[in-house]
Amino acid sequence: MPLRQEELELRKGQANDCLEKLRQALSDRSVVLQEKLHSNKSIHHQGTRSTKELRKITLAINKHAQEYRRSRAAMQ
Repeated sequence: MPLRQEELELRKGQANDCLEKLRQALSDRSVVLQEKLHSNKSIHHQGTRSTKELRKITLAINKHAQEYRRSRAAMQ
């Protein structure tokens, strides 16, 4: 029983870490969308670096969300 409680506490910590990383990645994405993509005045130029950075952040968001789902499933 004590090992079960310890594992649950570790899983809670892991889930909280994943949520924090997810929040940070979402705020990074918001910054990229507002400052870099929406600030371009030209309709034809979308900003290749900004798009690449946005894609990278989106992959990180998906990764952290998957990690959270795994730790949540382990707690249940």
